[in-house]
Amino acid sequence: MLGRGKDIRQIDIADSYEAIGPEIATAIIGFHSFTGCDFTSKFNGKSKKSSWKLLLKSDGEILKAFHNLSNPNTDLDSYLIGLEKFVINLYEKNDTQFLSSLGSLRWSLFSKYQYESAKLPPTTSALEKKILRSRFVSNMWSQAHLPIMKLLDLEACGWKKRDDGSLQAITTDLPPAPVAIVETSLCRCKTS
Repeated sequence: MLGRGKDIRQIDIADSYEAIGPEIATAIIGFHSFTGCDFTSKFNGKSKKSSWKLLLKSDGEILKAFHNLSNPNTDLDSYLIGLEKFVINLYEKNDTQFLSSLGSLRWSLFSKYQYESAKLPPTTSALEKKILRSRFVSNMWSQAHLPIMKLLDLEACGWKKRDDGSLQAITTDLPPAPVAIVETSLCRCKTS
C-alpha cells in the first residue's frame, strides 16, 4: 500500500519482479546499500541510475556478491572480488579487461586524465570498509520483517564509537599517502 487517506493505492510488484528476474531481485538490498543510501555514501560522481544500468548488465559473480552482502555468515573475501569488479566497471567502461584491481584502475584514471583524488575510485582498503558498512545495512534490511533482529557488531562493520556515543565511519586503515611522499613534500611558501 502506498499513500494516505483517499490516495491509498496498492502496487503489485510481481510485474517488476518478473521484469528484472530473481537474480537481480535478490541482489537489490546489497546493491542499494553499496551504491549509496542514508547510511552509506555513494561513489563520487556515480549516480544510482548509472549504477542500476550497470547492475542490469552484470554477470553472476557480481550479482552473487550483492546477494551475499546481507548474509552475516559469508566471509568478506567471498564477495570482495565481485564488488571490486563492479566498481572497476562503474568507473571505467572501456578498458576493463586490462584492469585487474582498483589500484590499476586508479593509476589508469590518474595517468590518462590527471583526476584529483576525489574523482578516483576508492583504494582497496577504503572499499573494504565501505563493504563492511554496506554489509551491516544490508543485513539489517534483510531482517526488517523480524520482530527482533540479530544485528552485526557496528565496530566490526566499519564504524567506531566516539566518546560522546555517536558513530564515525572508518574510511580506510591506510595513511593518505606513503610516508616517504609525505616526508619529501616541499612547501614553496615565502614565509616560514
